[in-house]
Amino acid sequence: WGLAVRAFAQPAPAADCASRIVSVDHAQAELRPDGLPAIQAEVTLAHRWDLAYPGRGGSVTYHAQLQTPCVPDQPMALMIAKVGNQAAVRVNGALVAQLGELGNPTYDAAKAAQLVVVPATLLRRDGLNELSIDATLQRQRAGGLSMILYGPQAAMNAVALDQFRWRFVGPLVI
Repeated sequence: WGLAVRAFAQPAPAADCASRIVSVDHAQAELRPDGLPAIQAEVTLAHRWDLAYPGRGGSVTYHAQLQTPCVPDQPMALMIAKVGNQAAVRVNGALVAQLGELGNPTYDAAKAAQLVVVPATLLRRDGLNELSIDATLQRQRAGGLSMILYGPQAAMNAVALDQFRWRFVGPLVI
């Protein structure tokens, strides 16, 4: 799978890691729209399923490499502003998040940002890690996948709090 991150070549020492965040803005995708042949393509994130396949549901698997920005001796996290409608997130083949049951339209992960913790024990010491996201999408529900932010859990907690404030608290003030 193609490298889809903006980062540096070698992981930094743990002491330099506290605020390093990388973004994933491209992914290889296996797109399976209902009633159409499956295709494989590179997609730019944010990928909007409803724009690519108006009026159709389906499923997709996104693949990208995560360049861990430091030696993985602490938990990392993924900040996914929008995914789904339902999704399973894997890092190096291990399930790190199940967002609803794939194909079950009663759950919609796309309604809120998702902070997904990645335990340090799952990460490779060389810094190259494989991200795979399986998603099912229902028509007219604005499914797909946003750009992904990836970094140390402590830094990503701050990003998640900031997004929460803008999405949910900000409108209450106005």
